[in-house]
Order: sequence, then structure tokens, then C-alpha cells
Amino acid sequence: MGALAPVFSQPAAFEAASVKEHLAPGDGSFVGRRPGGRFAAQNASLREIIEYAYELQSFQLVGSLAPADGARWDITATLGATAAQAGPDAIVPAVRALLADRFALATHRETRTMPVYALRLARADGTTGPGLRRSAVDCPALMAAARGGGPPPPEAKACGFRGRVGGLQSNGMPLSELGIALAGRVGRAIVDQTGLAGTWDLTLTYAPESAQIPAGTLSPDAPPPVGNPDAPSLITALQEQLGLRLVSTTAPVEVLVVDRVSRPSPD
Repeated sequence: MGALAPVFSQPAAFEAASVKEHLAPGDGSFVGRRPGGRFAAQNASLREIIEYAYELQSFQLVGSLAPADGARWDITATLGATAAQAGPDAIVPAVRALLADRFALATHRETRTMPVYALRLARADGTTGPGLRRSAVDCPALMAAARGGGPPPPEAKACGFRGRVGGLQSNGMPLSELGIALAGRVGRAIVDQTGLAGTWDLTLTYAPESAQIPAGTLSPDAPPPVGNPDAPSLITALQEQLGLRLVSTTAPVEVLVVDRVSRPSPD
């Protein structure tokens, strides 16, 4: 249920990095990798950058970000040639090192009891909706086999979740992964209590509210998405299309607590 990303024993560091406050008006933000061992943040809040670096949902970041909160940031950073050869996995620990260096970010991990949603079957007869079907592909098994060496099989290309504004699709994944994919859209961790084992294919289409659009989905200055007036809400779509519902409850959740942060010196 939204476990925090691992601590890296030998974190990489960027060879060059620029951190500037974003002062121009504009909506939307970007935080992520760029080709060639590069990282970029554009018009991004410090919260968004920390969530990226520690692979968090927003509800898993606890504590004050003052005095750096409220500002927006532009960051460009590049790994050295040796680190870049390590592949995209080197970017995340390098972003953590940059946050510690430039923002003096210090954190620790805790487990706290928090409001969550339980994902349960919505129908008394236990049937699923038309958008949820048992899969002939076991993606976790394929991924485990690929980690053991050798190229992944062709069917693994369809594995995982593909999200967009107002939609979600996946193939060959357990329903616990659906909870992870939806958590950022509903602002809480989701516990799978459907009792449905195995892997599933699903298609979900809904009319998103602004709070259900994950940070970084829309690029800066992108126009707001045009909603489909006939599309159902996310909660209704879950019930009608997948035969599932969300029930409020509480459960232990891993969180990252901010101990210290400061505003970076200008470049």
C-alpha cells in the first residue's frame, strides 16, 4: 500500500545542476527525466519535486516545507557520463542528493494510521463490471523472470498501467496495483479488499475533477482538459465499469516526514 521507495546506499550526484525560482505566471508543471542522463523540473513546487524523488503519493509527505513552500522552481541537472551509463535508475537518487544539497532537505520515515479507502466489490452477487476482465497474462511473473536475466518476453510490452486525464487502462496486473494507480487521484492510500486474486485487464473512463489530475500530468501553460459532459465521476465509473467501490476506513500508511528544509541560494 504505497510503500516508500528504498534508500540508496550509494547515491549518485549530478555533475552540473541549475536551480532557479520560476517567476513567470503560468499553470501546469513538469518533473521528470530527460534523455541523456538529465533531469528537469519546470514551474514545479518543492512538494512535487520531493514526491518525484521519493516516489511518493501526496498524502505520504508530512511536515512543513516553509520557507521554500509557495515558490515554483525550474531545475536542470545532468549526470556525469559514468553515472548516466547506469541508466534511468540513477536519476532518482541524484535528485535526492540535489534536494539535500541545495534545499538542505532532511527527512525521516514513519508509519502512521491515516484515513484510507478500502477497494471492495460493489455488487451483491460478486460479479465485476464490463471494464474488468481476468487476464491471460501474469505481468508480475513476467517482470520477475526478466529481472533474472535475459530479455523480457514480447507480451510484457503490454504490462502495467497507462494513465491519462480522465482514464486508466492496464493489462495483466493484480488489483492491488489498481489501488496504487488510483491513490494519487483520490488523495488517499487504497487497500485492496476485493478478494479477487490473479491478474486483470481493465479500462476505466471518467470525468476528472481538478484534484484528480496528478501533478505533472499537464505541461506548463497547457490548456485545461476539455471534459466530457456525459462521462461519469470517478466513483460512479468504478462502480458501473469495474463493479468496484471505495469505502472510507483507516490503516497504517508509510510516510516521509520533513525535518528541515531551506530556501536555496540563487545560482
